[in-house]
Amino acid sequence: LGMLDQAPIVRVVESIVREAVRLEREQRSLTIEDRVLGDGCHSCRLAFHLGPQVECWLDGRVARLEWPAGEGRQGAVLELPGALHWEEVRGRLVPPGGWYSPRFGVKVPTVSLFGTGEVDGSSVLVTVVEFSRAGPGTDE
Repeated sequence: LGMLDQAPIVRVVESIVREAVRLEREQRSLTIEDRVLGDGCHSCRLAFHLGPQVECWLDGRVARLEWPAGEGRQGAVLELPGALHWEEVRGRLVPPGGWYSPRFGVKVPTVSLFGTGEVDGSSVLVTVVEFSRAGPGTDE
C-alpha cells in the first residue's frame, strides 16, 4: 500500500479541498479522496478527463473504461462519488467539455465525466479505480 497524502491544498470559496491518493497494488486499485472542509453547503463540480483512446460506458455513478494496450485491450471500472450527479460529455462546445488537444490548434473529441451537486463542509468524495488484469499482448 502506497499513500500520497496532503497533495496540494486549494482554496475554493472559503473551503479547502485536500486530496489523498492510495495505490493498492495487490488489489489493482487506486482510491482518491477529495475532502471539502468549511461551513455550510457548497456547490461542487468534479471532473475526470479521459484520453482519446479510452472508451467509456457510464451507468449512474459507475463508468466502465476500456482502451487499446499492445495487441489487446485493457480496462478499468471507475466508481464515482455517489453524492454527485454524473454525466458523460464528448466534444461539447457550450459549455466546452470532452476535448483533447494533442498539439496547438488541434482538438479531438474525448470523454470527460462531470459530477455536480451540493456537498456540506465535512464531505469526503471517494473515487475508486479498479484495473482489470492486462489483456493479451500487454505487460502486466
